[in-house]
Amino acid sequence: MALHKYILLVLINCFLVIELNAQSISNPRFSAPRTNFCIGVNYTILFDTIGPIGNPNFEVQLSSSSGSFASPIILANSSSTSINFALPNSVISSFNYAIRVVRNSPTLIISDTLKNIKISKAQANFSFSPNNACPGTNVSFTNSSTGTGKLNYNWVFNRNYVFGSPAARIDTNPVVTFNPFFGGATQTYGVRLIVTDSFGCIDSLNANVGVKQRPLALVSDSNIFAYPEFSNCQGNPSTS
Repeated sequence: MALHKYILLVLINCFLVIELNAQSISNPRFSAPRTNFCIGVNYTILFDTIGPIGNPNFEVQLSSSSGSFASPIILANSSSTSINFALPNSVISSFNYAIRVVRNSPTLIISDTLKNIKISKAQANFSFSPNNACPGTNVSFTNSSTGTGKLNYNWVFNRNYVFGSPAARIDTNPVVTFNPFFGGATQTYGVRLIVTDSFGCIDSLNANVGVKQRPLALVSDSNIFAYPEFSNCQGNPSTS
């Protein structure tokens, strides 16, 4: 009987030691519930720990676009249970990513995996023609932007506070006429395209459009007596 009690006490103590030394990372979650993410935007992941974690160095890991952690992307490191991270530009758009929290030392601890992470990247892109055209010429913009779902566009044509027509448009491929000042140079117009996709991901692109200034004709008839028939618009002889 005494031996049985001794064995029982040893087993109880072992279970207590195992329980006291159990370490885990649990309940990973984002600061705001979401499954859709944009590249370049800051997010926060929260999680709980159980047991004597010690001096931890936690990693936030992103899987491949197929959900594999064979070669994970390290998004951030911290000793805190609240970690800020941003998705790098090297990540491609996909709906099959996963995110997890890992402690690598002194022993490996892996949290539950947050699956079905959808990542989108809006990319603003456009070209235009012609450039350095004469005043009054229509300039056509060709939009080649990409993103997830329906894209919304906002074109701004007066970024440098010069006169253009119109000031802003939401067309996919707008045609614009710029109205430069008088002069003998080329006037530069700043154009900006802002693209927003269905995830709310935003990107923008700036470009400069050159338009030749309108020529200013100046006529001088200094010898008004030799050419008395020349007159200005009021019917008076012109001296300049």
